[in-house]
Amino acid sequence: MKGGFSDVYKLWIALWICCAYILALPVHSRAQAEAIDVLLAAPAASPQPFIAAAQLEGVEIRAVSISGLELLSEDIVLTGLTIKEGDILVGNLTTKLNDAADALYATGWFRGEPELSLDSYEGGAILKVEVLENPPYKGTRLSGNTLFSTERLLREVEGTVGEDGQRVGARLTPGEVINAKKLVSALDAILGVYQGAGYLAAGIADYTFMYAGPDEGTVDIKLSEGIIEEVLIIGANRTRESVIRSQITHL
Repeated sequence: MKGGFSDVYKLWIALWICCAYILALPVHSRAQAEAIDVLLAAPAASPQPFIAAAQLEGVEIRAVSISGLELLSEDIVLTGLTIKEGDILVGNLTTKLNDAADALYATGWFRGEPELSLDSYEGGAILKVEVLENPPYKGTRLSGNTLFSTERLLREVEGTVGEDGQRVGARLTPGEVINAKKLVSALDAILGVYQGAGYLAAGIADYTFMYAGPDEGTVDIKLSEGIIEEVLIIGANRTRESVIRSQITHL
């Protein structure tokens, strides 16, 4: 009995010392200690239950929901998506969604990368796609061209309109959503006009199109025709300079 009382007495002494130590701590130190205890007790962040389970077991895409379209059809988005209705996704879903968003953005129709997400739906998942279209094409402003008329170069962008009123060869059509890939194709075609005439140094100095404001949908193209101001001929010991210059064209 004496030994038991001694043990109890020692336990009370130890508790009293701990309490005295805690009470002696500054207020902010006690708060910090309590915060640390909360952090240690809190569970680690984890993926949403649906995503976590889907990554382990796989999930079937039961439907696709698209928002943000104004002029483009849903078929354009569905064609550009690498994830289709009926697909079963297994593995890292975040990576798969990011890859699908990159592929959709690469189609050239959108001014920013689309946002893709998954929600549970009818025993599988619904793929939600949010997009922001490029503006409709309004026209092109060219600058820096002196060797070819604006009218001639614009044919490479907007094509020509026949007697029947049909537009032929257009890469960008007024009123239709600008496609960045088609715009690049138009730039290549403009350079092709120069290169076909022998002006190999011609290039595109800059290009852009307006996303908002009164010029929304207007494409600006700045050309650098690469005109050489002077030609110096050095080392022509056996051939007259005039003969060499006669063989140099389009400079």
